[in-house]
Amino acid sequence: MRIRDHLFRGVDPYYVEVGGSLALWSTQDVEIEGWGDGHLLAQLFRQFMPKLVIEVGTWKGRSAIRLANEAKNLNHRCEIVCVDTFLGSSEHWLDREHGFFNQLDIKLGRPTLYETFIKNVIDHKVTDYITPLPLPSRLAAMVLKPTGLMADLIYIDGAHDYDSVLEDLTHWSRILSPNGIILCDDYGPWPGVERAIFAFCTANPDFRLSTRTPQAILSRTHLF
Repeated sequence: MRIRDHLFRGVDPYYVEVGGSLALWSTQDVEIEGWGDGHLLAQLFRQFMPKLVIEVGTWKGRSAIRLANEAKNLNHRCEIVCVDTFLGSSEHWLDREHGFFNQLDIKLGRPTLYETFIKNVIDHKVTDYITPLPLPSRLAAMVLKPTGLMADLIYIDGAHDYDSVLEDLTHWSRILSPNGIILCDDYGPWPGVERAIFAFCTANPDFRLSTRTPQAILSRTHLF
């Protein structure tokens, strides 16, 4: 069972009704964007060939689309669930100097990041691989846990404050398969991320930590 089928009850999230029939949403004005080169994430994907990937913090879909293209090139069937509110983070809303606020592209008082993300996935022809889950991280974990499905790879790149990262690790580790991997981004540049990872590992000694700044890998096995 795909998580998409469970969540959307057979309704494809990429299609809209046009003239009484369903059609892919418009792909005009697509805008792929993100941070980092995604090299380690792609490397882990190729090495462990996960069946279920959960990305916490998606922005406009750059890293998820890269993984989906890896899967296509490897002829590997998988599902990549993208968890994000698509409403931006505090640094976007509070910024008055760096142009972060403008990246939200607000219309009718609401960011349009979700629309951009959907268009990007359609434009790159990876709708079969990527499932959107537009919910806050904690709520998304609560929604997915009853399915009984376990993620092989969880990529955490959401909020960067200590409390949020620790909460993400706590909730999502419960949905990680026994041999699964958690990859955390922004380890080092954001002190809150680093402190939260250490706090989580202290409270969960079965997890082993391997750091490759600016990222950290957590697993229950001696993989690294």
